[in-house]
Amino acid sequence: MIERNQFMAAVAAVLIGGMMVWSQEPKKDKQDEGEQERVVKESEVPAAALAALKKLAGSASITEFAEEIEHGAKFFEGSWKGPDGNVDGLVTESGTVVEIEESIPTEKVPAAVRAAAAKGVGEGTKISFERKTMYLYEIHFDKDGKEGEMLFTPDGRRTAEPKDIKQDEGPKKHTSPGESADKAKDTDQIPKVVMAALKAKFPNAEIRKWTREKEGNDVIFDIEFTERGRACEADIKEDGTYINYEKAIVAKDLPAAVSKAIEGKFPKATLKEIMEETEVHGKDEKLSAYEVVLVTGDMKTVEIRLAPDGKILEEEVLSAR
Repeated sequence: MIERNQFMAAVAAVLIGGMMVWSQEPKKDKQDEGEQERVVKESEVPAAALAALKKLAGSASITEFAEEIEHGAKFFEGSWKGPDGNVDGLVTESGTVVEIEESIPTEKVPAAVRAAAAKGVGEGTKISFERKTMYLYEIHFDKDGKEGEMLFTPDGRRTAEPKDIKQDEGPKKHTSPGESADKAKDTDQIPKVVMAALKAKFPNAEIRKWTREKEGNDVIFDIEFTERGRACEADIKEDGTYINYEKAIVAKDLPAAVSKAIEGKFPKATLKEIMEETEVHGKDEKLSAYEVVLVTGDMKTVEIRLAPDGKILEEEVLSAR
């Protein structure tokens, strides 16, 4: 299941990537928006914020520091040279990453973005591009029989209204193989035998998302859910036969061989998500692998699948800085 996104916890970090287009128009002064910014010395940056900025910069030297106050909260910014130009990292006083902005050459910008930019500012206008990654935190909750979501910035500001998923969603739409159902909606399209199998092993399962896919001659239901707040996932055939299931674990519960393999391959990585995979063959169950999503020292998001003995079985770069 390494190619699938996984819901890991009730509170999850959300990385939102965007492309910023700059024309040759005057920049708006932050002072006009009630925001403040001043250049500071390295010695004025709190230790936690400084450590976070240096981790983002990696081997690059930070050439400038700034203190910013936005919405009443204080942030610290560091600037350094990346492979394609200037990079700015913004963190909170306590060292939580808020956003990263990096200059990128036009040839690395998706063609669709270049075309939209040219259309938006007009042909012949000189433009440059920055890639912006924002860090938000999404919470999921149940209230009065409804599920909802909220997004928060690292300084605790809510950025979106709750999105309620109502119990009565009206007429149900058929979900074909390969299509996905939105979170807890349309669960009545999951065969009763599949639901029975899920509930037999996970009696408190709360489904977050599911897909129905055709693999060879089999129809597989990939179900993402929580069991008493713990993120889980299961692959179950349409006749109720389990293929495998996964449970979220913390880094300290990884076998020593797996931890050593990760540290050897990605020495400065931060582990973001860890799933323990169990294969099912009839009544026999066997721990088969660990799936780990991590962020490397150079800010690449990588997903790897390892055997219990530490052997790397699969590796995929999900995003690169």
